[in-house]
Amino acid sequence: IEWVEEDEWDEVQRECRFSQQEGDFDRYDGVWRFLAEGQGTKAELRIDYEIKVPLLGALIKGLIHRKMQHNCEQMLRALKALAEQGEKGA
Repeated sequence: IEWVEEDEWDEVQRECRFSQQEGDFDRYDGVWRFLAEGQGTKAELRIDYEIKVPLLGALIKGLIHRKMQHNCEQMLRALKALAEQGEKGA
């Protein structure tokens, strides 16, 4: 699955909205939010997508959902690691 997305950053709201400009999804968009929490920051990621796959649709959609969830979890873990690394270097 491939796509090209456009990101729109809003520094005041501390969020990044994104949407697919071209690619394999019928719809793909979402938002990163960065919320103050205690002495740190909480990152939230919401992705909404739709992909229509004829014939093996249900089977493929389940696989795509698991891959998307895994990808999101990896991005959040990487972001957390970078933030923690930055704290140690400060």
